[in-house]
Amino acid sequence: MIVNRVRTDMIKGEDMMSVLNIKEMLGLELLGVIPDDSEVIRSTNRGYPLVLNQPPSLAGLAFEQAAWWNRIL
Repeated sequence: MIVNRVRTDMIKGEDMMSVLNIKEMLGLELLGVIPDDSEVIRSTNRGYPLVLNQPPSLAGLAFEQAAWWNRIL
């Protein structure tokens, strides 16, 4: 499972479930966590892959790392 659009401020304010709570509730193996990032909308609107942004965005790096880790598993 990859959890997308995670906002730590909302988790701390108890407005969003934590990744651990989601994992426990669904009983699935965690493959990655993608933070919420305004660059996702900009990248989508431009038709440009987020992982190619320079400088890299947080979400782009997280997507790239999740793909890399899952490739070696």
